[in-house]
Amino acid sequence: MTLEIHNLLKSNLVPSTNILSSEPNTFTDLIDHVKALSSASSDKLYEDLRAYLLDIDTSSSIDTVYTFLDFVLAMSTNSLLDEKAVLLFVEDLMEVLTIPNCEKVFDYLEARSDHLIKDVEPTKGKGVVLLRLCNELMRRLSKTKYTVFCGRILIYLAMAFPVCDRSGVNSKGEFHVENVTFYQDVMEETDTEDRAALYKTIWSLQSIFAQPTLLFEHEKFEIFQKGFDQVAKAFELLNAQTRQASSSGNLRKSLRRHASASMSEESLVMNGEVFFCAKYLTGWNLFTLELKDVQFRRQLLIQFAITLQFCYGVCSNEQERVRQTLERSKMPTNRFVVYSHTFTPEEESWIRQARVACLTLVENSWPQGHEFSRIILYVMQMERNWIYWKLTNCPSFEKQTEETMLTKRPPKMARIQVDVPEKREWRSTEPFDDGMEFGTFVSDDYRSWKKGRKERF
Repeated sequence: MTLEIHNLLKSNLVPSTNILSSEPNTFTDLIDHVKALSSASSDKLYEDLRAYLLDIDTSSSIDTVYTFLDFVLAMSTNSLLDEKAVLLFVEDLMEVLTIPNCEKVFDYLEARSDHLIKDVEPTKGKGVVLLRLCNELMRRLSKTKYTVFCGRILIYLAMAFPVCDRSGVNSKGEFHVENVTFYQDVMEETDTEDRAALYKTIWSLQSIFAQPTLLFEHEKFEIFQKGFDQVAKAFELLNAQTRQASSSGNLRKSLRRHASASMSEESLVMNGEVFFCAKYLTGWNLFTLELKDVQFRRQLLIQFAITLQFCYGVCSNEQERVRQTLERSKMPTNRFVVYSHTFTPEEESWIRQARVACLTLVENSWPQGHEFSRIILYVMQMERNWIYWKLTNCPSFEKQTEETMLTKRPPKMARIQVDVPEKREWRSTEPFDDGMEFGTFVSDDYRSWKKGRKERF
């Protein structure tokens, strides 16, 4: 790389404290010096800056990287580098950094989001680089160990791209079948026969939860039906035992005994603090303790609720309602998420009853089961709107402004002035191939368009 530029950057790019909490520096004087020294193209300048970045010792201080990226951002603002240069440097940097350091670099993307994701387009420019950068980083992360970091990346992508962008929409309705759950083969002894059967039932149903279309097979539906009845019976008994223990005060004493000194009983129980677990362990020795955990039972009931809602969407009455709605809206239909399978009347009746029973079990769970069930019901209702949105090929949520609607030109055939008498004399009366005369065709088309415009407004 150019030695003069290297020495210039090393002497002028001095990191400052709390750099992310302030606006990025403009580096006016430094940019003028770099322009004077660099007579090569922007590609050569990019390679020189990239070599300088990779020589930075990130283990000692990450603030040096922040300062350099701010300098590149200022260069892009002054059109000395491409607008996607910062993201390209971040992409190169994350390939050689550890996950903790990648998380620190991602702090910079969040702090400078107003500049980096401004006017981003998903299919070109810095939108492609940002999407590639985040996807590669997500592949490196463990969903169980770095759950919060994965969530930050997804939130950042949601801020950068519109909801209807194809990169974030599963338009074909594909399921995550790679999520395989392994569990032990438990010997059913006399004293634990019912619990061992429940253990096998719960973990074997995970394959159906991961791919609900398996329920279109009659044998799989029977397995799911028997499994839900078995789980519902066991959870109803556990809910009753939990309520009885809470009323006698034994559960409160247990919570007080095991909670830390800084976490009061009121903050744990009365305020309904939720403990998140990305993936539960499937060991047989832990199963008894997991059944006593209300969060574990609620997670499983939510899986049932999601699967039952999918089944309800395939029922005949729901399919007819959706079909009529699509016909009225005249929206194109996404055939990938339209299923031709129909359940029998007995199966549909059981699905409706199971949905009610599932929400009842959630409501009867302790503590704050009523509030939790209301949240689940609200989420399920909103999910129906998302299902309909995907059925209509995910139309954009952006509405046309009033200026755009007023300046929008009508169809070509409609712009012909058919009502002016002088122009009717020279119009040709030779028929088209479909047998319609030109004058009649234009007049009818114009009247239909005009009528449709009045109906729209």
